Amino acid sequence: MNAGSVRHLLSRAALRADAGGDGSALVLLRSALIETDASQHEPIALALRRIEAIAAAGIAEEPCSLDEVLEEPPPLVDATLAAAVTKLCSWAERVWASEERLAYLRRRAATEGGRSPSLALALSASAQSLARNGRFEIAVPLCTEAVSMWCKLIDGGATLLAARLADSLRLLGAVESERGNLEKGVSLGAEARDLFLRELDRNDRIQNRMGLGAALHNLAGAYLKTGDVSRAVAVSNEAIAVRRLLAVQAPMVCGLDMARTLSEASVVFGHAELFDDAFSVSQEATEFFRTASLAEVAYLNPLATALRNLSQHAFAVGQYAVGLDATDEEIAIYRRRGHHEGNDTTTALAGALHNRASHLAMLAQNEEALKSVSEAIDTQRSASGASARRAAMGASMHLAGIVAHQAGREEEALDRLAEAVKVRNTLRVGGDAEAQVDYARSCSELADAQCAAGQWALAVETNEEAVAAMSAVMRLRASKSDVFEYARLLLQTGNLQRRVGRISAAIRSYEAVAALRSQLQEMELDGALADVAAQRLISCLRRSNGASAGSTPHT
Repeated sequence: MNAGSVRHLLSRAALRADAGGDGSALVLLRSALIETDASQHEPIALALRRIEAIAAAGIAEEPCSLDEVLEEPPPLVDATLAAAVTKLCSWAERVWASEERLAYLRRRAATEGGRSPSLALALSASAQSLARNGRFEIAVPLCTEAVSMWCKLIDGGATLLAARLADSLRLLGAVESERGNLEKGVSLGAEARDLFLRELDRNDRIQNRMGLGAALHNLAGAYLKTGDVSRAVAVSNEAIAVRRLLAVQAPMVCGLDMARTLSEASVVFGHAELFDDAFSVSQEATEFFRTASLAEVAYLNPLATALRNLSQHAFAVGQYAVGLDATDEEIAIYRRRGHHEGNDTTTALAGALHNRASHLAMLAQNEEALKSVSEAIDTQRSASGASARRAAMGASMHLAGIVAHQAGREEEALDRLAEAVKVRNTLRVGGDAEAQVDYARSCSELADAQCAAGQWALAVETNEEAVAAMSAVMRLRASKSDVFEYARLLLQTGNLQRRVGRISAAIRSYEAVAALRSQLQEMELDGALADVAAQRLISCLRRSNGASAGSTPHT
């Protein structure tokens, strides 16, 4: 057997399989199998024949039962071969697990007492395919059923299937997190991690370390979604350590897994304000994906995501040139990808253009920023009217208004912010708190622009709209930022009402701010807003009383 040739072929096959190239992955797999034919009973030959049979059956939609091949595969000493076989096995099972096969296996299991390893495997593999395509709602019941079935099989004495159970738990935790069931996602993810650790104690195989790396990667993301940033950081570091070692042992196969974990960890570190660490790991991830994209065009998308993260972290550490270069490279990827027929990159392109404009505005390059955000808006207008895209368009209009205001282009600022208010108003249906906050912010910025244009009466009405929106938010939730923003808007509204002579309304606004003093202090927020409101309240009351005294006739 030519070990070097087999390693190369299997590494390429794993890369193609990961990128969705089923047919070419099978061709490369068969080429590797030819190289092993001289040693029919070698562990690698046995493993490859199993994978080839499963994948071929899936692609050709032929019947194939896997009950007899669920035993623990023979150990492979070569790390690259072991890692490639693990990846290709998972891929072959996803290809094999069609809807028709699931239906057939369900019928067969019903006549065999319900303990079917083939059905459990098909459920797991099908759920994995659905999750990879973002179909989380459909994946959940299949994955839940798979977990239940693996548990029954293990209770029946099939202890070698514990790694299968761990992987299904890992997947179910990730899917539940994606659906917003955050505590469940953490619980399942932690259970998967612990089970993989127990399996490693029993058998320190590279397959189990790869499973542990995936479980830690998912668990870090789950912790971040719950807001437990410190645990997310700790688990991210564990995931990096596991996957970095795997990448050293099998660089061609496991390097991309490490890059994915580094890219996700950069987001976690950013939330923890570990900006130097975030910048460092995002640079490393970008280099991995850049190299991979030269071999597989499918890796341009994760490269673009890594570049977006790199840009944000570069600005956080003051590396502005690096940040702008990363955003420009991301935009170039979307423009290039958008030329391929059927490849809709409009949303991603618009997001990158928006981020570029935001970065340029931070550097006071307002004219260039306006060009970029205007293109983002035009790109968004060409997309369909899904609420997510309208939300992005509202954000870009909001940014365009702020930048135009900074550039002294007051008419353009008024127009853009009015557009933002209109778009964001349509997204408030249903009472979503974030949509209300976005609407309030746009109203507040529009009021500032109206003040700059001397439109004081309009500014009062617009700011009152902002206060009403934040009042709705306060009924839904009351985070630190919500309380502070509500108090700030009330104070601003009171100031405007006072300016246009609406003293009674100003008094009510100042009283509302003053009443928030204890809440601001409890949340360790700046109580100066309440103090300023109290001082202006006294001034208004004196003015009001003076006006009343002056207007009372002498008797």
